[in-house]
Amino acid sequence: MSEEPDFNAGLDAAWTRFAVRLGCYFAAMRCGDNLSICTTTTRDRLSENDLFLTITGRIDGSVRVDVTIQHAIVRVMTTEDRIMLAHAGWDGVDSGSPSEHHSLDLYVLAAAEDTEFASAAITTLLREIRGVTHPSFLAAWADGSPPSAVFDTESALEGWDAPTPHDLLSSQVDAILDSIMFVEPTKDADGDIAFPFDCGTAYLRVLEAEPVVELFIAFDVDPQCRAAMSITTHLALSWPDINFRFTDATVVATTRIDCSPLVEEHLGRGLGMFVRFITECGDALAAKLQERSVEESILPGELRALIYSDLPGLVPDSRQVASVCGHDRLTILQLLQACTREHLCFVDLADRAIAEGKSDSVLRRNAEAWRRAEESMRAALRFVVDGPGHRTVGSGRQTRAFPSHSRSHDDPIRD
Repeated sequence: MSEEPDFNAGLDAAWTRFAVRLGCYFAAMRCGDNLSICTTTTRDRLSENDLFLTITGRIDGSVRVDVTIQHAIVRVMTTEDRIMLAHAGWDGVDSGSPSEHHSLDLYVLAAAEDTEFASAAITTLLREIRGVTHPSFLAAWADGSPPSAVFDTESALEGWDAPTPHDLLSSQVDAILDSIMFVEPTKDADGDIAFPFDCGTAYLRVLEAEPVVELFIAFDVDPQCRAAMSITTHLALSWPDINFRFTDATVVATTRIDCSPLVEEHLGRGLGMFVRFITECGDALAAKLQERSVEESILPGELRALIYSDLPGLVPDSRQVASVCGHDRLTILQLLQACTREHLCFVDLADRAIAEGKSDSVLRRNAEAWRRAEESMRAALRFVVDGPGHRTVGSGRQTRAFPSHSRSHDDPIRD
């Protein structure tokens, strides 16, 4: 069996590895970085048969490849060779004829998201036009470092490291954000991109463990704001793609964008949704999370002590509750509405917790506390409306009856 097919297959595999490695180098380049590739290890003594390519990183993330083909190579190039170079992406192929020029200046400009285009063009020039049989005959320099024959080994070019998948995705995301925002993204010490808003600073982060872009913003929570969970639960109904996570003293709103593969439209849509959430709801959410809960801000301290210190399952004496409320029907009605709202909210949260397989014990206790507060307000409202001779009757619940008494100056009843 002939060895030629295996030999050719080995050459093809070597050039494929060369193109892939070259593409990785290009993707890692930043503005002002330079990479040189040569068909000899002595750049100062180039013959007319040598090629010297210079690759430069540009501010927009693209790379430019420049090469001057000496007359010794140009004069043996055929029309088919020129067509092949043009199809490979080289500009300047038709700038003149061999009889008119001693050399031919060519260049390739590859966008940040298409660096494979540049590596393929270089491979065509070196292998098909110059006739380099194997990448091991090439040498490279990075930012003035000594020449190194690296393209046939697993070693890395001095001063350069092939980017990790995380670094490659980060550079691609940076390029997309640059095109969307028309300005280079600003990163903090952790590599996160910051987006300042009036209600706080949002961040964009490329996760290292998986190809995911995460957007998040943290809101401070007042220690006495016990309604934070109910606030974010209701908000999540309108923003299903946003997850609200609680830490010790903050609520973190987070959304994740799958980047496998990275699609500019998907990233732009996810970023736009998150920015819209912050601009429409951020200020109001930040303010609500700094408010004391309804229990703390509406129910007087004496009333809270009266309700929560009573025997379990019993409604406190309506005369005492009414007295704390100043026998004011409007005040009692407002407190009743607030207690009812909180009671139903915690019942709903507890039901949701059960549906999600979470514990509902704390939520049920809160719901029961608000139910008792609601019953207390109802009893107090009946007392004020019906007068002191009315006895409160519980609907299936044990309540305290109280004797009728005459009005006095110390216990006035307001109309």
